[in-house]
Amino acid sequence: MDELGSEDSFWNALSLPFSTQIDTLVVDCPELAWLRSLQLSEQLPALSKLLKKSEYTLKVARLFSPLLLDLTARWLEEQEEDEAKFIVFGLLVPAHEELYPVFARFLTRPSLKDGPLAFITGENVHTIPLRTLHVLLLAYNRLISAIPHIYKEFGWSIVHLQRLLKPPHPDPGVRLLAIRCAAYHVGMNEAARIQWEQKHVGLPADVDALIETESGEALSVWVLPLLEHKRVIDERHRLKEAFKLCRGDAVIDAIALR
Repeated sequence: MDELGSEDSFWNALSLPFSTQIDTLVVDCPELAWLRSLQLSEQLPALSKLLKKSEYTLKVARLFSPLLLDLTARWLEEQEEDEAKFIVFGLLVPAHEELYPVFARFLTRPSLKDGPLAFITGENVHTIPLRTLHVLLLAYNRLISAIPHIYKEFGWSIVHLQRLLKPPHPDPGVRLLAIRCAAYHVGMNEAARIQWEQKHVGLPADVDALIETESGEALSVWVLPLLEHKRVIDERHRLKEAFKLCRGDAVIDAIALR
């Protein structure tokens, strides 16, 4: 990545001081002390599972960023928790472009053949838990903003987003985020999108369009692009810390990796 700079161009993921990173994780999350008692061949699958849990996602990703390809590739062998995996990919892929091949492979699984929102129907749209819609639409928006062609490549239909607008979903955050996502599908320019937003949501000064993130934080969709831009830049800068540790001799057995 460009943000790592030329001085950080030569690194070896196998030289990441794995035990030290485990210790750092445990200091921050004492309930994970059981990780220390595991062998490397057991720790990697355990970290892969923790990566799917919102309370640990960023902690694991930041400490073990040179190994994220391995940790996420392990998900391809599992057939459960696809919703949680999609949400994590939405959080990580914009800052970790190297994960795209794994993510693209993930999107070919049967549960996602009609897109991540295919479960939304005219019959159930108003009974789906609000938090479910918030976190999935947020992930969808993060991914389509970072990879605008993704809906074409994997056949994501705009119909599922339209079901949140006609008839209008009662939550303004859902409606606004659905519009932001749908605008990519139809190639809508900013002026037309703003008119669409005003028609279906209202004006920023009059309507609080809030959503809940995967970590439980409340965000305003009105300023989401700015918040996401800053988040991605900050995460890319954080990558330097783990990659700077990957300069010495290999301490991780390559056989343990996927």
